[in-house]
Amino acid sequence: MALELDYITERDAIKTLLNDNLATLNTGISPTVKQIITANPMTYPVPSTMYPSILIRLDSKDEIFTSIGGGRKEATLHFSIFGIVQKVKSAQDSDDESIRLARNIEKVFRNNIDITGSVAYSNPASTDFGIMEEKGGFVSVVQIKLDCVKKIQ
Repeated sequence: MALELDYITERDAIKTLLNDNLATLNTGISPTVKQIITANPMTYPVPSTMYPSILIRLDSKDEIFTSIGGGRKEATLHFSIFGIVQKVKSAQDSDDESIRLARNIEKVFRNNIDITGSVAYSNPASTDFGIMEEKGGFVSVVQIKLDCVKKIQ
């Protein structure tokens, strides 16, 4: 019997975990995180008044058999966690702030490897950084690729 994989529940568990760990997320950054939402930053324009922001997007899913003949499977859900910050003074300030935010996001997942029981385990597999000049300052974006493994059968 196959079990249903509820993508929205898994995504929302990540959002809840981040919201429950605002103190960790806000360590060493100023101002503090203003919003954590489930959205695609390519289609949802985040107003600069809402920086720093964290966005959560489900990218893809893979399934594999974990045993031969036993019919056991597990799914890996691949999420992108985007952190967006803006600094007026310099590109370096903005870049440093995004690095601190990335560190804090990764720390939340390393300290809660099972996303509060939602998955078997999770791993912040990779992190990418970017920066651009925008009216009024510099905007830095960090993208953390989070892999979440869930047993589904």
